Amino acid sequence: MKSKFYKIFGLSCVFLVALLSFALWMYNKPQVNLQKERPDVILSATELITEFEKNEAEASVLYLDKIVQITGEINEISASKGNSVITLKNGSNEPAVICQMIPEENKRSLSLREGQQIVVRGICSGFLLDVMLVNCVIVNPQ
Repeated sequence: MKSKFYKIFGLSCVFLVALLSFALWMYNKPQVNLQKERPDVILSATELITEFEKNEAEASVLYLDKIVQITGEINEISASKGNSVITLKNGSNEPAVICQMIPEENKRSLSLREGQQIVVRGICSGFLLDVMLVNCVIVNPQ
């Protein structure tokens, strides 16, 4: 009976160590430098929104967790948790592409203005009324 207990206890410890190691690896995983990485997809903000509105499941397969480079017109520049957020509008103004910028882009974001055309590169994190891009960098204000 004790032998069985020690085997289960030993396997539980091995599993716990493996789980903690994986969690630590994920936490310390280096972020991708989006200034240097090539985008997986290049489109306009309107095209990206249309893809998600047409078929969200299919668009998620194509764009989710991919490096997406989009061109669009700035609708709004705001801040969230100390980082700037640039909203690119769709032709109809709803929905939009929300780009959560990396902290290094805060100063550069403040120099932009609403109505300006811009190229932004980020990682698509999904569609919740708006298309969300995270860890965004400004590629080229036009």
